[in-house]
Amino acid sequence: MNWKKCLLSLVCAAAIVLGITLSGAQAAEGRINILALNDQVITPISSTNMPIQVGGTYYLPYTVFDPNVVDVDLGVKYSLRDNVLTLYTKQSLLKYDLNAGTCEDRDGSTGYTRAIVRGSMIYVSMPSVCSYFGIQSYQEATIYGQVIRLTTASAVLSDRDFMDSALSTSIADAYKKYWRAQESLNPSPSPSHSVSPSPSPSQPASPAPSPSSTGNDDKQHVTVALAFRHTDGTGLTGILDTLAQYNLSALFFLPPDAIGDNAALIRRMVGAGHALGLSVAGGPASDAVELLSEGNRLLELAAHMNTHTMLVENEDSDTIAVLESDGWSAWRGNVSLPESASISYCASYVLRSVDAKRSLAYITLDDDARSAQVLERILPSLLEDGYRFRLAVGEALDW
Repeated sequence: MNWKKCLLSLVCAAAIVLGITLSGAQAAEGRINILALNDQVITPISSTNMPIQVGGTYYLPYTVFDPNVVDVDLGVKYSLRDNVLTLYTKQSLLKYDLNAGTCEDRDGSTGYTRAIVRGSMIYVSMPSVCSYFGIQSYQEATIYGQVIRLTTASAVLSDRDFMDSALSTSIADAYKKYWRAQESLNPSPSPSHSVSPSPSPSQPASPAPSPSSTGNDDKQHVTVALAFRHTDGTGLTGILDTLAQYNLSALFFLPPDAIGDNAALIRRMVGAGHALGLSVAGGPASDAVELLSEGNRLLELAAHMNTHTMLVENEDSDTIAVLESDGWSAWRGNVSLPESASISYCASYVLRSVDAKRSLAYITLDDDARSAQVLERILPSLLEDGYRFRLAVGEALDW
């Protein structure tokens, strides 16, 4: 009888191993990483907000620190210039040099985990960043995949209360919508994701595919923000009328010396829900600080408001760094008009430039007649293609 018991034990062991293997395969088919910030599940799930796992460590897309993308402010700002990503608060700073493959803090100390690049997205080590900036992290394997929650002092719910509340509602809904979107992008037959996968915390996940240009839903993960810099003002009334027609808000930059002559228009902008920023030509930084202070004084007189959003026209990095350390948020557009061209070419150029963006398209136009005509042409196309429009102000500006 002993040999029968041994055989039975072997069969049971094989069945267990086979069951684990099948369960793991099923999890790999439908498992994703779902991000939650404070008390909110971040949706729609995309490459701009989905953590990935590399070598057993979770990495976060840098856009997680942009409230304009994730709708939640973790209190950490970022800037991306010359292939250097900087995460910072008023007290702390981490600088990732993507060319050198290094990371150092404000004091020049190294030893921090470097950033990695997958596709066109930059990812930073979640344990390293959370530990450095004092952000709490929580992970739980669920039937929908790994839920990763980051919390600051602004969070209300405990991790357990949050999971109990969100698991059957917002997490389940985000999971279903993600796979519906994937199936619409890849209509060829594939395994169904309607069956709940088994938890498998060790299974790495890949970021969502980048949006393509095959359909209107493809652009829903790309955020568009509009800004207008003051030039001659000949198109300003037309720009405001066009924005009102489509119920959109934008950011308008004025130099301090133009505020007094445009007080009525400023009040119209504020009343219509637009945001105002101040523009300065450049350095030295001490002059820029003085001009911005004067601009806020004039804004207070014109519209009983002030701003902490600024545009440095010559993009002087030293001046920008000083102003940001003083609490200002800098606008850094990544889509603008060519120097001189026809209206139709300019509109086509802007649409192509926006289409090339994976997550954020910050469009900077002038307030002249040419920009007004370009705006009239591009807005219907952008809205039809399903882009998500946001008003970028304050900490959401850093690009």
